[in-house]
Amino acid sequence: MTDGDLEDAKIQLGVWVAAWFQRMRLLFPHYTTMPVPLLIARAGIWTVYYACEHENGISICGPVMIGDILTLASIYNLLASLKAIG
Repeated sequence: MTDGDLEDAKIQLGVWVAAWFQRMRLLFPHYTTMPVPLLIARAGIWTVYYACEHENGISICGPVMIGDILTLASIYNLLASLKAIG
């Protein structure tokens, strides 16, 4: 994956999460937003970003590396991270 592909992935996630927050507001007008985890897997390395909605828009924080698939031990770490995210 090139840097351009990574930027495309970030843009796609940004568009998706903006639509998701809008849909939640339409379905549940009194919905209190929670941070939404956004995952990107790139060259076997998994990172998570968190999207938070506030009155001025949406903030996306990250990345935080949550694991990789390079060794068996790191796969177990990745699995534990994914379980923790939910």
